[in-house]
Amino acid sequence: MVMDKLDVVMCVGPKDVDRLFVSSLSSCLRHFTLLNRVYIVTNTKRRVLRRLQSQDLERNRISVLDDREVLPSEYHAFPGWIRQQAIKLHADRIARSKLVACLGADTVLLRPVVHSDVVENGQPVLFYNRYRHTDRHLEYERKRVKHVARLLGVDPTRSRPLGDFIMDLMVFEAKLLCCLRRDLRLRYGTRGLAAVLPKTCTTLEDKVRFGEYTLYAVYLLDVLRMPVPTRNSNSHFLAQVHSQTDLANFEFDSKVVHFVDKRFSMEYLKERLSVFGLG
Repeated sequence: MVMDKLDVVMCVGPKDVDRLFVSSLSSCLRHFTLLNRVYIVTNTKRRVLRRLQSQDLERNRISVLDDREVLPSEYHAFPGWIRQQAIKLHADRIARSKLVACLGADTVLLRPVVHSDVVENGQPVLFYNRYRHTDRHLEYERKRVKHVARLLGVDPTRSRPLGDFIMDLMVFEAKLLCCLRRDLRLRYGTRGLAAVLPKTCTTLEDKVRFGEYTLYAVYLLDVLRMPVPTRNSNSHFLAQVHSQTDLANFEFDSKVVHFVDKRFSMEYLKERLSVFGLG
C-alpha cells in the first residue's frame, strides 16, 4: 500500500540557526522516510537563508517562511517561544498534507523514522514519555496537563495518567488542529487560541501553564474522547536530553533525540553526530 507523504513544519529561532538547525534539517531529509516537504518558519529569515546557502541540501524540498507570513497579527507581539507554539498549532495552514509533522530545530533523527513509527491505522500515534533515570519530569508535565485541561474545561481523566506529551517530533492531523482552534473560539471568543496563550515564558512556572503538544493531546483524549493510538516512547523512540547528566548518560540509541539545553557543547555534539553522518 502506498502511504501518503507528510509535510514537516520546523520553527527556527535566532539561537537555533548556528547550532543544531542544519543537523536537524539534514537528518529530516535523510531519515524521515514519509517526507514530502519541509517548511521552515522563522523570525530571522535572512540568517536562515544565508545558512542554507552554504549547505549541500535538497533545496527543492525546502521552503523558508517568515513567521509573520503564517501567523495572524494577534500573535505577532507574543514572545518567541510562545509564538513558535502558535505556529505549530497553525501547521495545517502552512503545510498541505493531511497529516503534518512538527520537528524541533534542536531535534535530530539518528535513524530512519518509518510510517509504522508514527502512524497506526491511518491515525497519528500520540506519544507519551517515560524517562530512564527519573520521574520528576512526569510530575512537572502532569501539572501542565492540569493547567491545559482547565483551559479546555475538562477533567483530564485520560490524559493525566499518560502525563508527558512533550515530543519534539509530533504528527498532527490537520483537520483536528482546525477543530481545536474553532472550539477555542467558541469558548473564548474571536481571539480563540490567542486568548489562552501565556503572556510571559521566562520561568519554569510560566512554561508549565501551557504546551502546544499537551493542548492537542488533552483535546483529543478528554474533549473529543477519541480512540487515539497511544504509545510509550520510553525515551527509546524519542529521547529528551535536558542536562549535562542526561547527556553523559545518553547512549545515542534512540531513533530521535532532542538536545534541550542551549549550553551543550556544539563541538561535542557535532563529534557524536558525525558518527551518524550528521556532524
